[in-house]
Amino acid sequence: MFDWLRTLYESLRYNVDMDDVLSEEFVSLIGILTGDSASPDLWNAYYGDFRPPMDPDDIMLGKELVCTMEQADDTVLVSFSPAGLQRRLVYTEGYSGKKFIDINVPKTRIMVDGPVPSSVNAATFTLNGKPIQFTNEYTYVGVTFASGYRNIFARHYEKKASSARAIANTLFSVETFVGSLPPLQGKQLYNSRVDPHLTCACEVVLDVDMNLLLPLQKIQHTYLQRLIGLNPKAMRAFLFSETGILPLAYRRVILALKYLRYILSLPADHLAACAWQECLELFYIGKACWLGDLAIIPRRMPFKTPVFNPLEFSQDSVATLIDDVIIAAEAHVDNQIRNSSKGMLLVGRLHPGEEGSLTHKALALRQYLMVRIPEHRKALAALLLADHRLAEVRQRYNDTLGRRQPAIPRQWRLCRFCGREVEDTLHALFLC
Repeated sequence: MFDWLRTLYESLRYNVDMDDVLSEEFVSLIGILTGDSASPDLWNAYYGDFRPPMDPDDIMLGKELVCTMEQADDTVLVSFSPAGLQRRLVYTEGYSGKKFIDINVPKTRIMVDGPVPSSVNAATFTLNGKPIQFTNEYTYVGVTFASGYRNIFARHYEKKASSARAIANTLFSVETFVGSLPPLQGKQLYNSRVDPHLTCACEVVLDVDMNLLLPLQKIQHTYLQRLIGLNPKAMRAFLFSETGILPLAYRRVILALKYLRYILSLPADHLAACAWQECLELFYIGKACWLGDLAIIPRRMPFKTPVFNPLEFSQDSVATLIDDVIIAAEAHVDNQIRNSSKGMLLVGRLHPGEEGSLTHKALALRQYLMVRIPEHRKALAALLLADHRLAEVRQRYNDTLGRRQPAIPRQWRLCRFCGREVEDTLHALFLC
């Protein structure tokens, strides 16, 4: 076996495939490159006989036993009782000794979901004769679970917000070297680097508590404001109508619905399908569950609420619901622009399609954001999106010294030169 592995890796050659162009073959001089499929497969084969015996305190999903989960060499043991979990640890200890696997006890943690029983203390759980430390939160496969919070994913929101904020700030730090970040490239960077953190695990971490979602939304808003060149008081709807990016709350629920559609396509013996059946049973008896949370979210949408019937499911009906949520997001943005004086220039505008036809699109990356000179591009954005220094905007909030005051009625925000009409974008550019 070892001779075969040595021959295999000595003979490995690599190519890079990019934009349908294949590089020449090369040899890795620094070990096995990321993406080598043999390494995890060999570990899976080695660890494949890890089969703890059935226990009275095991967790069952339908008819499927779920007493352990493995992600490569990261293993989770679960049980309904302290004694059951210790029996799992004893089996793991014996198995690792037979297979010459060294368990890192200092990195191993115990977490109790809910109140800690009075019988449990620091010496209750041991591995290789050493007590295991307790924790109230743990991250597994990128998702942070926490006990002691009303929402077990509260810390997950906080950690993902911190990661997304750090990456967003790093992306804009490139402006020190390349100048203003163009919106097209900035949008691509957002989709590839920031959005994965803002939507991480949103398929299962549903936004029933909007206070937890607010920090993630703020990061999205701040990023798009900087990308377009708007100030923090700019209307939120402009951030999405001008870039074509969906508001985060809508995007997260769309991904959750796509996950539901995926679950409905699975065979009955798949673990996710078994969990879905358990979820349905909880929902039918009125208990808190993933489906119940998912049914709440569409009803909170502020405009043109999609119809969500949790009693009738099919892949086609979920696909229709996804389309309805996208339409609701577009209608929400359109409605905000239509009902605000800041969006007067944008109501009903047409956007060129792929074949040159002009149609109304609520969300799209607008052509004026492709202007190459940053000063010109930001000036156009300021004029179109009511972020300029003309009286129509300036007298909306503050006086000339920046002090707070009641908003001056729009019809009184007169031109500083002619004094006869409202000093807005059209008046300043074409009339006065």
